[in-house]
Formats: sequence, structure tokens, C-alpha cells
Amino acid sequence: MVMIPFFSPAHAQGSGPQATDFLSFLPLLAVVVFMYLFFFRAQQKKEKQHKALLEGLTRGDRVMTNSGMIGTVAKMVDDQEVLLEIAPGVQVSFVKPAISTVLGKKGLSPQGSPSQGTLSQGKPPRKNTSRRAQASSAETP
Repeated sequence: MVMIPFFSPAHAQGSGPQATDFLSFLPLLAVVVFMYLFFFRAQQKKEKQHKALLEGLTRGDRVMTNSGMIGTVAKMVDDQEVLLEIAPGVQVSFVKPAISTVLGKKGLSPQGSPSQGTLSQGKPPRKNTSRRAQASSAETP
């Protein structure tokens, strides 16, 4: 029976720490540094931006909440609470951290023009110019 040694003779004799022991930790160290730079720092930066967004909220800003509800800031109740108007005459209270994005500042639409309070903003509906729509309209008498 042939025995294959699992340890080299140098390790078996206990020659003490070698440079290869330190080099074996370099990949682990590299992974830790990578995780810090790309995950933790990015998350801290995102949190800082969100905090600045919440501090910059003013009455009249059009916002979207984490749940997807869109409304206009009607009143700043206190440091942690805001009153949103989601429809004419309908106001809902939210905590500030529930606001995810600001869609427009002080009644301005995202394009920068004053909003008219409607989704279409007074634009006529677009004509459907797809081939399927043209084919179906040609078949209808």
C-alpha cells in the first residue's frame, strides 16, 4: 500500500510561521475591502442622499411614497410627519422616511413646466400608429 503524505516535511517539523501563511489571508482581506467599498459605502451614500431629500421637503412638493402613492405635500406636521394631499380634499398623514422620491418641486412637473393638476397636462391623446392597430382598423367596416 502506497501512502501519500498530506503534509510536507517542513510543516511536519514545525518550522514556524512562513510568508505563505500571510499570503493565504490576502484573498480574504481583498474580499473584505471589496465589500466595504462597494456595498457599505454605497449604502451610506444612498442614506445620506435620502436624508438630504427629506430635509429639503417643502409645502407644495410632489412626492412618491415607498408604497407608490403619489401626492403633494400639504403640510409639514413636525420633524417626522408630513400631510400629503393625494386627491382634491383628501389628505393622508405619512412619516417622512416613507417618502422615496420627489417628483417635482413647488407645483412644477418633472419637465419643469407648471403642472395643471392632471396626468395628461392638457395634451391630446396620441394616435396609435402601430401596424396591428392599422390592420385592425382596415378590417373594420
